[in-house]
Amino acid sequence: MLAHYLNRFSEIAGDRINCGPVLNWMEIDNHGNRLVVGDDSAINIPAVAAAHVIQRYVAQAPDEITLQVGDIVSVIDMPPAEDSLWWHGKRGFEVGFFPSQCVELIGDIVSVIDMPPAEDSLWWHGKRGFEVGFFPSQCVELIGDIVPQAVASKIPKTPKPVLRRHGKLITFLRSFLVQRPTKGGLKQRGILRERVFGCDLGEHLLNTSQDVPDLVKACTKFIEEYGVVDGIYRLSGVASNIHRLRDEFDSEKSPELDEFKKDIHCVTAVCKLYFRELPNPLLTYQLYDRFAVAVADEENRLMHIHGTVQQLPPPHYRTLEYLIKHLSKMAEMEEKTGMNTKNLAIVWAPNLLRSKEIESGAAAFMEIRVQAVVVEYLIRNMDLIFNNKLFPDVPGLAVAKEHMQRPKSVIMSLPTKLLSLEEAQARTQNIEPDKEKKYIEVGGGPAALQEYHTVIDVP
Repeated sequence: MLAHYLNRFSEIAGDRINCGPVLNWMEIDNHGNRLVVGDDSAINIPAVAAAHVIQRYVAQAPDEITLQVGDIVSVIDMPPAEDSLWWHGKRGFEVGFFPSQCVELIGDIVSVIDMPPAEDSLWWHGKRGFEVGFFPSQCVELIGDIVPQAVASKIPKTPKPVLRRHGKLITFLRSFLVQRPTKGGLKQRGILRERVFGCDLGEHLLNTSQDVPDLVKACTKFIEEYGVVDGIYRLSGVASNIHRLRDEFDSEKSPELDEFKKDIHCVTAVCKLYFRELPNPLLTYQLYDRFAVAVADEENRLMHIHGTVQQLPPPHYRTLEYLIKHLSKMAEMEEKTGMNTKNLAIVWAPNLLRSKEIESGAAAFMEIRVQAVVVEYLIRNMDLIFNNKLFPDVPGLAVAKEHMQRPKSVIMSLPTKLLSLEEAQARTQNIEPDKEKKYIEVGGGPAALQEYHTVIDVP
């Protein structure tokens, strides 16, 4: 109907009007999204704090919001932990609930109500969120007209002299810097090539607009089809084939993997080499200690590893899920390959989980066991680890689930069912309503019923 209206409107108006005024009048953008919301909309509720996401969460209900690691969230309501672990907030134009442990507040901003001179008192009065109280003045720095000491110390006392010469060399350099080609233009002309090996995973996926690296997809699919052989992922291929295949992937070409059917092990070696040369490992340097702590707690190992995996950045999470599903599929073929879950974990662990502090020496050798246990656990419990629920459905987590029960949303609650006068009267007298009775006696009804006027149609 809207399309018909716009087509008819265009026929009448012709070239005298463009789509801008129409979209403004209809209060929508060129994608059909509303630009103006009502004053009573939840998006207009002011936020009390800002937070960044540290743990991935997928919405389980219509009144929840999905969070990805690195997102910024405006917090509308954050009750104390003893009342509820669920907060209410905004992410973009989405409004809903989310678990409080998935975010971390950004700084503490205090609104100062009263700040007496230092000779009178060292205590100031202010607000933080919904809290109002006193605090020591030396614990804060003013933001605004007064420059904080940490910033003032970095400002030079005297400004540097400005070069005012306008010689030919200066003019040439300026024009060169202004007119230098863009990165996209250099890529189109073939001068600049994006690296595959040794490139940050998030940057690589952003440049290629892929969810998972093409190299990983191509290699794993080829291995699943032709690599069900003895010693897969354990044996290494011919070095010259490995270098050749790596160069072809690095040159942004799609190599013909069929040429390597007779040397399938070089394909597995290239796949492992890609993960080994990532600047930040797939399970990240930042989460290494958390993975080590998670595997140490055997009683709650699943819950801790599940929570740590949810803290991975989105590119790492998607790639890890894809790879672990592939390894789980290969582990099911251990009778033909001789590579069970434990063997696969041992050969893959150093490529996926590393620590900056102990990448070499005897300590690194001791940590191989921890790495292998983490990867083996991921493969064995793939369905539960990559479960979008906050807590997977496994025994032993009943207490955690009960502790994380989310309060029902007022917005999403069902409308109240209106009672008839007979039902209301029966409830006050604790008797069943007479279903056959279709009228009210004179003077009947609840005593608290107020007088009212109505209009009755005359038959």
